Amino acid sequence: MIQASLRPQFSIFVASLSIFLSASFATTTIAADCNENGVDDLMDVDSSDPDGNGDVSADCNANGVPDECEIGPFEVKFTSASVGGPDRFGYRVDISGNVAIVGRYTDTSASQDPGSADVFRRVNGEWQMEARLTASDAAADDLFGSAVAIDGDRAVVGAFGNDIAGYNSGSAYVFERIDGQWQQRTRLTPFDGAELDVYGHAVAISGDTVMVGAHQDDDFGARSGSVYVYRRVNTAWQYQMKLNASDASAVDEFGRDVCLDGDYAVIGAELNDDGAVNAGSAYIFRRVGNNWQQSAKLLPSDPSQSGYFGECVHIRGDTAIVGAYRNDNAGVMTGVAYIYRNNNGFWQQEARLTASDGLSEDSFGLSVAIHGDSAVVGASGRDDDGDRSGAAYVYRRFNNQWGETRKLTASDAAEGDRFGRGVAIDGEIVVVGAYLDDDS
Repeated sequence: MIQASLRPQFSIFVASLSIFLSASFATTTIAADCNENGVDDLMDVDSSDPDGNGDVSADCNANGVPDECEIGPFEVKFTSASVGGPDRFGYRVDISGNVAIVGRYTDTSASQDPGSADVFRRVNGEWQMEARLTASDAAADDLFGSAVAIDGDRAVVGAFGNDIAGYNSGSAYVFERIDGQWQQRTRLTPFDGAELDVYGHAVAISGDTVMVGAHQDDDFGARSGSVYVYRRVNTAWQYQMKLNASDASAVDEFGRDVCLDGDYAVIGAELNDDGAVNAGSAYIFRRVGNNWQQSAKLLPSDPSQSGYFGECVHIRGDTAIVGAYRNDNAGVMTGVAYIYRNNNGFWQQEARLTASDGLSEDSFGLSVAIHGDSAVVGASGRDDDGDRSGAAYVYRRFNNQWGETRKLTASDAAEGDRFGRGVAIDGEIVVVGAYLDDDS
């Protein structure tokens, strides 16, 4: 376990999923089954196991949780290594295998406060800071680090506050790890950039492809939104095409969030009005040859006025997750997340996730991430350990049904930390950002 900090200000928590997966309450049609033995965890415990045949799990503290699913709170806590100030470290996070990236969009360790992003690598079981990424042309209030994405030895960082084509027109930067060193490879800017486009508010990378969202671009009316696609050809990153929704209209904010995995992408449009005013929507795009084509529009089964479905999106393989953090299902802004599955080319809603203990203003679904049969949903407004200390919830798919398996909170949670504002998952590792943590 490491804690590298000089007067640390804000933090993220990295956990092994095998540590964090524990039984709680089911929120879908099945209960939790964290050890995947086909038995509801609430029925799968016996502190004595009288016949000794191992068909039930030990539960030494008699709390209804199989002991093998209940091992410790978190693996390591990273903290900001700046000398102080409101860095917002952990506002956005991403992970790829044994490498994680953390955005800090107001980096006060630099004189002009342009922002930065930190890369961490897991070596022999221990997480170490590997690099701090900064823009070659960093300027005050660029908000570099407000969006981050990583895929192996490549990363992209958004700076939507950059003013290259007018106030907050935005830019994004691609970095690559070459001979063990992270280097800026290119700066991406839109060919038609304009004031207040906020290009770079959302970024995604997968292999040789990068996508950058500009949700206030005005192609189809004010703030209709767009996403730009870039492709790596030899060693150069080249503009490929611009994506818009098939039914684009003003104030949809298409491109508010974007996630890319191989030949599929999901793009959020949180203010689209299908179903209700500002209920939101999300779009699936598929790469066909050298072009990206819209293949589906995702809508929630129960659209809610101002639900903001599409504020946060994520996709891995044939499964996508979309958050609607302002949905009022159990009170104002309780929040919901929805999971969709690609069945022979048709994307269908597979689950509607809610927190087992959801309350008003939890903002459940403000951040979401999925990988294989596991998903994590942030609820940074949760008040368990003080006003908006925050929480995150882990879900697992078993027999094509999703159940809540663990609620995550920081062992040192405090008021206003906003634990859960950023979440990421890859394999058995979960990363949770607490961007307003006040360690010092």
